[in-house]
Amino acid sequence: MAPLDTLHDRLVHCRELEYILLGDIRDLLEEPPNAETARWLIAVLDTLIETLPEDFELCSRDGYLNSIVEDCPNWEPMVEQLENQHFELYRRLIALRARLQLDCDYAAFAEILKGDLEAWILAFRDHRQHEQQLLMLATHLDEGGGG
Repeated sequence: MAPLDTLHDRLVHCRELEYILLGDIRDLLEEPPNAETARWLIAVLDTLIETLPEDFELCSRDGYLNSIVEDCPNWEPMVEQLENQHFELYRRLIALRARLQLDCDYAAFAEILKGDLEAWILAFRDHRQHEQQLLMLATHLDEGGGG
């Protein structure tokens, strides 16, 4: 039982860290657009980029949302769509971070990056919400079906 607790604890830690990092990004986007802010933003984005794969790995030990597919095989396209969305969000975040690293004058494009990062954060939160809704619905159907 202990390995499951450890796995669960690691996942909870990843999710808490992601939440904190998203808040840090929002805070940094409100700071004056200068080289120091850009350095901090790169550091926070790097940490988030390191955390997301671990989170996904922990959630996918038996296959991404596999319990849903096992209980509701006709939901497999929705699960695949969420999985693809996860990878697309991850690629977008890496691209945003690369743009920040490549542009030497953060102040010149800070407003554009701010809009892009805010849109990414909203898309990421929507993704997490859809995962949770699907899990809750599958659990509810399983319980309602006498399972």
